[in-house]
Amino acid sequence: MNPKSSPCSGGGTIISFSVGNRLPYSVSLLDLPGKVHQVDIGLKEGDHTIASPEFELGTFKLNGQKTIMGRLRFGYSYDSKNQVITVCGTDYASAGSMTLITRPEGTDQLAFEYSASGFAADEAAPHQDWNYNTQLLPGVAKYFRDIARQANDAFIAALIEAQIYMVRVRSNLSDLRIDDYLNLCVVTSADGQFLGPYDPTAEYEEGVKINPLDSVYNGTTVVPAGTFFANVIGSDGDPKVRGLSWIELWRQMVNGGQQPVACTSYNFNGFACGPVDRGGHIIPGTVAHSIPNGSDVYIFPICAAHNNNDNVYMSAITYQTAVWLTNYMGR
Repeated sequence: MNPKSSPCSGGGTIISFSVGNRLPYSVSLLDLPGKVHQVDIGLKEGDHTIASPEFELGTFKLNGQKTIMGRLRFGYSYDSKNQVITVCGTDYASAGSMTLITRPEGTDQLAFEYSASGFAADEAAPHQDWNYNTQLLPGVAKYFRDIARQANDAFIAALIEAQIYMVRVRSNLSDLRIDDYLNLCVVTSADGQFLGPYDPTAEYEEGVKINPLDSVYNGTTVVPAGTFFANVIGSDGDPKVRGLSWIELWRQMVNGGQQPVACTSYNFNGFACGPVDRGGHIIPGTVAHSIPNGSDVYIFPICAAHNNNDNVYMSAITYQTAVWLTNYMGR
């Protein structure tokens, strides 16, 4: 089923996407025939944790036959004014990540599977009668986790396909090499002045703060094709990196380590682009301006000519996925 979006009568937008696992699972105690359902989620302004309507997954055959019901629960943040939606990536471990909640119909015996492995909440302890983590039901936990993961991927794909949002996807830096990670950490004084990149061999004075990359990198952002953006004026003061530039961070976290083929705004409005060689700090809109320290900012691969010209605005033509940075200036 194709993801889609439509207006919501009470305001906001309805996003539709598929949930389920097309592969059947069947043992003597449990039959999951591989059902797939369409789920409609209404997006509202602000921060929310929502649950979908329940849907049928299969049949549990212990102490009488019961239908296994499932529903999704996840968190999101929606800024309708700027059309920005923020969600958890499929591998982002958080209480707000996509969760499949299952139960035998007619009971309150709930079990929880999160899309991100390694995350477990206090609520996840199974009930005695609905415990699929047993030798009698091999692989069921993975089956349900796959449903949660596929649902999260489908939800994000539906948001992107709608072409009306900036979709910010929270992710971690687990794929970044530790030496590259350390090269992106920065050092500030007790009063917040930038002192330089972190040197793991140095001995720092008391009060000096080492700012880990986690305080800067927040994930990635997908914008609709053709979205206008402009330079951040004064971003040269953003903490420089040693060994791993902003363009290299974009390459590793967005482009699979590959060099960008052209400026994101290649020849837009007749602008003569040069070689793409840097990760530019950009903001949505058509006017370049400075932004307060601590703001969100985005990194797109752009050419030096665009990077050095604050009198033109750009368009997301070659690429639509940017690195999402928070805590601008490393404070």
